[in-house]
Amino acid sequence: MEVLFRKTGNLTHQQCLKELVNQCSDLHLDDGTFSPHDCATVLKSCISELPEPIFAEKHFEAHCQIVDMSKNVTPGEDRLKVKYKQIKTLQLLFLLIPHQKSVLLECLLDLLHKVSNVSENLMIAPSLGMVFASSLICPKKMYL
Repeated sequence: MEVLFRKTGNLTHQQCLKELVNQCSDLHLDDGTFSPHDCATVLKSCISELPEPIFAEKHFEAHCQIVDMSKNVTPGEDRLKVKYKQIKTLQLLFLLIPHQKSVLLECLLDLLHKVSNVSENLMIAPSLGMVFASSLICPKKMYL
């Protein structure tokens, strides 16, 4: 499972898997037909092809401001209070995610957490974040 989400698999297998996904067919991923790289590439592709990122474009600026909160901490300000404010703000933004996208996000984050904890995988959390950030939060017009 080395460098999952960075290495591509077999293009023919990926096209076949994508067709199965689009047809909502039963997927038998344990039979060895598709490699982990095939599955990872198709997953990335499906998420990047969503009409809108999981985090709505209209909230993009709010997400950027959360990052900026920690940049503007004055020496007298308590960093823990700023972190708490960032977490609370993120929690509020998460409540604005439609249910179906929220379920997808939860499953994806669970998968990425598991992948980052596999010792054979060279993809650590920041690397996984870079791979998926544009599909999760960036407005489409930024990378089209």
